[in-house]
Amino acid sequence: MSSNEKVWLFIGRFQPTHLWHLDAVNQAISKWITKVLIWIGSSNKEWTAENPFNFEERKQMVSMLLADVLNFDHNDIYQIPDFGDDKKWRWYILRSLPKFDYVITGNPWVKQIFESIEIPCILLEYNLPIKASIVRKQIAMWKKEILKKSLPEHIIKYLDTINWYSRLKEIYKMEYVQPSIAVDGIIEDEEWKLVLIERTNEPLWWALPWGFVDYGESAEQALVREMKEELGVDVEIQSIGKPYSEPDRDPRGHVISLVYRARIVWWQLKAWDDAKSFRKVWVNEIDSIHLAFDHYKIIKENCFVK
Repeated sequence: MSSNEKVWLFIGRFQPTHLWHLDAVNQAISKWITKVLIWIGSSNKEWTAENPFNFEERKQMVSMLLADVLNFDHNDIYQIPDFGDDKKWRWYILRSLPKFDYVITGNPWVKQIFESIEIPCILLEYNLPIKASIVRKQIAMWKKEILKKSLPEHIIKYLDTINWYSRLKEIYKMEYVQPSIAVDGIIEDEEWKLVLIERTNEPLWWALPWGFVDYGESAEQALVREMKEELGVDVEIQSIGKPYSEPDRDPRGHVISLVYRARIVWWQLKAWDDAKSFRKVWVNEIDSIHLAFDHYKIIKENCFVK
């Protein structure tokens, strides 16, 4: 390695390789990177919901991202198995890989492991809010148009050749991966206005306050808890509407929602948890508001919008 060469170790599972990985390499290049070593983690795991692709498939995707998409050829790709022990994992990397100067990662745990032995680390910024777990769910549900927002075209074409949709669908069936259950709150104040929240996570629009049912609690308990966590209010449930279960109603995966109408009985209305802010609106005002998911339909069908 020449004295001017700057070698970075980029750590990831690449299940699958997506646009955030491309942005991450661009971030590295902006720091005058001259060579990148790619570590593909959990290389000994495949055909599971968390790790559906094997090492060779992930290696192919990473190579395509760097060569075909980024036109960046200075790379070496290595496989690192899981050990279940931080020190063994780190020692394997230090012993098996060529010498590197820095570690680039989006994982604070990885950063901590290498900084503990004084190897400089750069924690990458998440400029693109992409989660591989959500991408895998979108693959299993054949949401190809939505996937174009997360995956480079080269990767989508490659995944088509390895029958990605059928594989993920079969894996989810074998592992008994089920739809999530959520509760959506049509929350009304003393004037019968609806309370909407502005979301802090994708999709970044207005929505009814809602949340997932935790294991061991009823849907009614979840609704009361979520309204407390989202808005800081106590509510009294008035009625329950029909369930909404279309597989494509949530772009992040299959979510079945139970809808409840409720009144606020204790006031300290404030945006908490997943809510950036809140607003109160009359039902007939929702036509001018960009609502996430199918929440316009829910309001229309449960609040008698004409």
